[in-house]
Amino acid sequence: MLEDDRIRKLNGSWTFASASDGTCITHTLTLVPELPDMQQPVFAELSRNSMRETMQHLSGLMLANK
Repeated sequence: MLEDDRIRKLNGSWTFASASDGTCITHTLTLVPELPDMQQPVFAELSRNSMRETMQHLSGLMLANK
């Protein structure tokens, strides 16, 4: 992760909603690092992939403990 002085913007939220088979959890995250513009898309793609993998892992852990 980036040090706090290298983050231009950071905010996020969690939303929980009932679903027919449990609970739907949505995580929204906005992170804009202090990087040159040409590096922003690479950072964004890496961050999306990392977050996707983390959420899939978390989902697997939660389903295993049902």
